[in-house]
Amino acid sequence: MLVKGKLAFVKGAVALGCAAAAVAGTTGVASASVGQFFYRVDGVPRVLTNAQDGECLSLEGTGTNFGNFTDTTVQVFAGTQCRGPSVYLNPYSGDNGAPPVGYSLRFLN
Repeated sequence: MLVKGKLAFVKGAVALGCAAAAVAGTTGVASASVGQFFYRVDGVPRVLTNAQDGECLSLEGTGTNFGNFTDTTVQVFAGTQCRGPSVYLNPYSGDNGAPPVGYSLRFLN
């Protein structure tokens, strides 16, 4: 009888642990910036609203006039595919510290 009681306790603890891991594994998976990021590509105005954090966004052309009005630091790269030298734009910094041109960017969480 004592063995069955311990086995039931172990099964319950394992089930509880799996449920906790499932909940912990799904929280914070999809994080996004809050606000807007402005820029131009080949002179055409563009805006990103609540962009996904962590993904590399390669621009369709030469990016200029960057303005960060999000709650997230944005890394602007001199090369495509988030490669090469980069500049960090602080949250809500507008165009302060923005590079003259960029070809890709990443929102950091």
